[in-house]
Amino acid sequence: MTTVSVVIATRDRPDDLSRCLKALQRLKWPPVEIIVVDASSTDESRALVERQGASVYLSVPPHLASIPYQENYGVTAASGDIVTLIDDDAVPEPEWIEQLVRAFEIGPEVGVVGGRAIDPTYWPWDGHSPIGRVLPDGRRTQGFNGNPRQIIEVDYVVGLNMAFRREVFKEVGGFDERFEGTAAFFEPDFCLRVRRRGYKVLFNPHAVVYHLPSSRRPINRDSAFAMYHARRNEFYFLRKHFPMKGTVVVRAITRTLFWYRWRLLAVDAVRTIQSYFMGIAGAISGVRRTIPGSTGTGATTGNETTSYCGPRWEDHPAAGHIWQSDEVF
Repeated sequence: MTTVSVVIATRDRPDDLSRCLKALQRLKWPPVEIIVVDASSTDESRALVERQGASVYLSVPPHLASIPYQENYGVTAASGDIVTLIDDDAVPEPEWIEQLVRAFEIGPEVGVVGGRAIDPTYWPWDGHSPIGRVLPDGRRTQGFNGNPRQIIEVDYVVGLNMAFRREVFKEVGGFDERFEGTAAFFEPDFCLRVRRRGYKVLFNPHAVVYHLPSSRRPINRDSAFAMYHARRNEFYFLRKHFPMKGTVVVRAITRTLFWYRWRLLAVDAVRTIQSYFMGIAGAISGVRRTIPGSTGTGATTGNETTSYCGPRWEDHPAAGHIWQSDEVF
């Protein structure tokens, strides 16, 4: 029988984590272990995990915390044939693991499987737009709340409802921890590297997770912090996967300037514009930069709630992975 491990990255959201752990106890296909990777500033989550029976508790210093870092750390502790990821503020349907495994049973060529992520903040799927595609100009389609009513092949899936063969994860070197801050684009980067190795990425709409509003204050998407990391991660992704297509980068700059034109001219416009171009410059040069209004050490100002977390590859078991020696930097 296929064994499955569940990894949850969490930080200062004990109420959400408690709800997630309770839902995991109702799964029809019980995982062999539930691994919680905690970067919280208090011991509240540790005590909760002990009460609610997660198999493994891993603590990460808050100043090292990032989603790719925590996920990598959790997977290194996993023993299941398949590892599934779920956000701490998400709740799976009881058939969640059963449906993910069903997709893997199609054949050994299946490396990654994802499922529906039902979120009240997502735009409703129109029934026609492609789900989880990376287009030739570098744009991504989403539609992960859609229901095509059958398992389909995609380019990428989202990390809050993702599963992969543990050996495939090791083969591609795990998640790239250079995707910093909000970690946008780390999932398509991982999935494209898996596809490049000849494996398939599938979307099973019957593997359902509900992404619920977090009790923790959300990141201000208009802040300098969010602007910097969104642009840095996007252009780092483009640089990795579209290295010879200068037109892709030019179009991306034009496209994002149009999308963010009102934000760039809103309150604190100078700092926001500066962060926008610093993010692009950071992706192109590979140099980590201090965000305007930030100490550069994890402390930020305004409404930011996620620390600035640079990669500390030498400090955890995922050190030495392939993505750390890419030709990108």
